[in-house]
Amino acid sequence: MPRLSHLISASAMQGQRNSLYLVTVLISLLLSWFAFSFGELPNRDTYAYLRTAELAISNGIGSAYEHYAWAHFSILIAALSQVSGISLMLSAQIIMSLLFALLSVAFVNLVSMQTHSRRIAWLALLVICCFPLLNEFRGYVVRDVGFLAFMLFGLVQLIHYKQSLWLRHGLLFCLFVLLAFLFRPEAILYFIFLPTALLLPGSLQEGHRRAAYLRLTGMMLILGIVLALLSSLALQISIGEQFIRFASIYQPFLQSLANVFNPEPAVANAMFGEYGAQFVGDYASIFMLTGLLAMTLACIIDSLGLVVAPLLGYSIWKRRVHLPKDARSILLSNIIIASVILVAFAILTRFLTTRYTLLLCILLLVYIPFTLDSIWRQSIAQDKKKRFYGIAGFLLLYCALDAHVSFGGQKHHLYDGSTWVQQYTRAEAPLITNEVLIAFESGRIEHYDQTPQRILPQQLRSAPLGSIIAVTPDDELVPVLEAEIDRGGLRLLQRFEADRGADLLILEKELN
Repeated sequence: MPRLSHLISASAMQGQRNSLYLVTVLISLLLSWFAFSFGELPNRDTYAYLRTAELAISNGIGSAYEHYAWAHFSILIAALSQVSGISLMLSAQIIMSLLFALLSVAFVNLVSMQTHSRRIAWLALLVICCFPLLNEFRGYVVRDVGFLAFMLFGLVQLIHYKQSLWLRHGLLFCLFVLLAFLFRPEAILYFIFLPTALLLPGSLQEGHRRAAYLRLTGMMLILGIVLALLSSLALQISIGEQFIRFASIYQPFLQSLANVFNPEPAVANAMFGEYGAQFVGDYASIFMLTGLLAMTLACIIDSLGLVVAPLLGYSIWKRRVHLPKDARSILLSNIIIASVILVAFAILTRFLTTRYTLLLCILLLVYIPFTLDSIWRQSIAQDKKKRFYGIAGFLLLYCALDAHVSFGGQKHHLYDGSTWVQQYTRAEAPLITNEVLIAFESGRIEHYDQTPQRILPQQLRSAPLGSIIAVTPDDELVPVLEAEIDRGGLRLLQRFEADRGADLLILEKELN
């Protein structure tokens, strides 16, 4: 009887989780629809992916990989477009919506598997759907979301594997991380180093942990070889060559790495002044490294945001979160690997953006539902429930607005200008523009993904007669355009006013 009641309880709990996952998918898809329908312009990366997908369809997969290193995401976009008959843009948006749904489910799964509390599981749904940094990318087309989703699924399977030693969980971990590898090659670092978390103390004895690590390493090696062979036979590409080509992007940074550990006199002069640089000596490198570490930390805190960062700090200070030992060791190992990668990237490139911190931030975000639940229970015990509801409601509203509502200037003038160019200018007229959306929508620029963000004066002077110039000018270009209009070299056809920033000017070249 106890065994039967346990099975019934487990079945009921799994049913509740399945309902939660279904709600998570539906909410995520709704938010993605809202972002693509009412959000800002597509990001510039979108057009690189679409151009690569076009080449895959027209010239073959090999051409796509020649155009864009690690083109697997674009191949997926092209495949859906060909199978369904929809446009490449819509195909990309559907794939992004599905990947966001997978990522949301993976996060909720990662949290819910570590607790029997339904409240914490539902809090996880609220947290992942209202986390500003992640949801700011819902209207974008970026391969990072696929990388994040499959990395989280892999993490879930690795925790299951450490708890049960079932081979299917180890196999699923390998498959999920390899899928993440197809979106971003950085996943190979987690593929190599994350299994070492199995050797850390947990519920299993040391001998079993060591055997689990060796077994998983063997599976990883076999699957890695199989993936390389399949990609070579089916896609006629070499994963190794693609990885080397991608890594070559960082070669210039490697060549200048010495400037970090041994800054040139000009760098030391810029940091300390000409007089102070004479006395600093080797300490300049320490200053550089400390500054890069501080920059990384500041970027991580900025990425977490005004709500999550204080909650996370409170959780660490009060030690409110107590995860199961196996999950804690694997999660912390993943956090350490992500942190080391971020620091290495900052040292190598001397810059960092919030987009690169996404995986680390989502891993840290796992602690937030538990922290909120702890504060919730504490407020009830201290009879401060109304105060908690008021503060929590305000913070939730703030995060939701920050995550899903854009307060920047709208870009309707670019869509209007693109439509006007197509309807009221000659189709055979050469088009010069610094707006990638116009280059893409017009169909007149083959390499639209390489549209420059600035138009130089010499481009205007060398343009053929009759060229259409659609430009949002910067301060340097404005006087050049005015001078050309005054002398009759350019004729202003139409102006589309922007809510914020430069207006869109559409001109025609009339004189050399």
